Amino acid sequence: MKHPRLLFGFVLAAIALAAQTPSEVEITFEPSHHLAFENESVRVFKVEVAPHAATLLHRHRHDYVFVTLGASEVSNEVEAKPPVTLKLQDGEVRFTPGNFAHIARNLADTPFRNVTIELLRGEEDEKARQSPPPKWNEERALHVLEGGTQDIMFVKDGVRVSEIELQPGAMIPSHHHAGPHLLVAVSDLEMRSDVEGKGASTAQLKAGDVKWLLGGYTHTLANVGKQKAKFVTLEFPGKVVVKADIASNGSVLGAWVVEKLDPDTDKKALKVLKHWKFSPATKDGKPVRVLVLVNVFVSENGELILPK
Repeated sequence: MKHPRLLFGFVLAAIALAAQTPSEVEITFEPSHHLAFENESVRVFKVEVAPHAATLLHRHRHDYVFVTLGASEVSNEVEAKPPVTLKLQDGEVRFTPGNFAHIARNLADTPFRNVTIELLRGEEDEKARQSPPPKWNEERALHVLEGGTQDIMFVKDGVRVSEIELQPGAMIPSHHHAGPHLLVAVSDLEMRSDVEGKGASTAQLKAGDVKWLLGGYTHTLANVGKQKAKFVTLEFPGKVVVKADIASNGSVLGAWVVEKLDPDTDKKALKVLKHWKFSPATKDGKPVRVLVLVNVFVSENGELILPK
């Protein structure tokens, strides 16, 4: 039997070690991360860490994009790795692969603020019969506008990320959104959207605000405010998810939309899919009737991309 004093020493050492090792929390329970928006495609957090403070050790289970609000200096302390100091500029955008835990320590005298956008893949989407997502016409480009710029920065996980700056009165010419997109305001915004066939509307956003916008429309976008407008967009491929009843010979017996895009595209997807021929599903080597989820993607040009 161990001596009581020696045993007591072991217990104290274990308690001290446990106190030095921070316990991991889910991002939803990390006090600096405030959930701002969530749907089947994204989970958006507004993050604010006080000067010289730090987050709890928290896990990122999904790939994510973050948009920095205001210049800052942060120590990124990934579990089991040496710390890395990041000097971030106002409006800086970065993509980070998920599945890791870290602490973000603010080294600056000002709050560290950002908008963190997790890119989600739902369970049903993973089980859906996949067709390859359409490639973007442009995956990297800088468009110089009259009074502004549109910088297509990168494409990750099929999502295209762009940074836009518009001087007062400047406009993005007419363009089409086949799929939905998320807008992140880096500065205060006062924007006018003139949608083809529907007329104009004006929206005001504060720096750090986010707005989810559905696809299926063509419009121009103008800065009608008195200061430069700066914002980031994350564009998602247009997609209609259809549940299809497929016969043992591969023909479609019935279909209905379970994830909508816009009324016109939804109708087109159903109409085309009902006349589509699939490779028959099999069980024990024999063709069988099945219910499947089918992703019908929409290209930037509005063309439907059907599964093979």
